[in-house]
Amino acid sequence: MRKTKHMRYYLMAILCAFAFFLAAPALSASDTVNINEAPKEKLTTLYNVGETKAERIVEYRQEDSFDKKKEIKQVEGIGDKTYQEIKDRITI
Repeated sequence: MRKTKHMRYYLMAILCAFAFFLAAPALSASDTVNINEAPKEKLTTLYNVGETKAERIVEYRQEDSFDKKKEIKQVEGIGDKTYQEIKDRITI
């Protein structure tokens, strides 16, 4: 009986991991932010980007749109650390 109970937990863990593995690409694809088009509210969903940095991103792109993801580091307050955290969530 005890072996059967452990086996159930083991199978449930495998099923949950498999479901998460299948859902992860869908979650990340819908969670991307286009830094040339996103409104300020969407930009604030990025790691370490609050209202002030979001406003700076909007101001930067009004003058000159982003051609490469790395250009976001030209925005005051967004450095290497923030870029490394958000690079997989941003698009141009």
